[in-house]
Amino acid sequence: MKEGLTWESMGAQVAVGYKDGAILVWDMVKGTCETVLKGHKGAITALAYNKSGALLASGSTDTNIIVWDAVGEAGLYSLRAHRDQVPS
Repeated sequence: MKEGLTWESMGAQVAVGYKDGAILVWDMVKGTCETVLKGHKGAITALAYNKSGALLASGSTDTNIIVWDAVGEAGLYSLRAHRDQVPS
């Protein structure tokens, strides 16, 4: 089940967050899933690309925020200061 959704600034990619904590990045031109990002232990509740589309931030019911390198497909930072789930 889909929980969160955000478009990359150029409109070519969309990131979709799911209840299992996975984030799938879809190429809208090709119609294919290009990347699966895993790092959260709870449902994705918030997603946002930066202006250039190079970074993706995700928030979850696991109370963490992860900043991802959207190009390199890797987590850069994990912020664990929240005491409750991260709202959208």
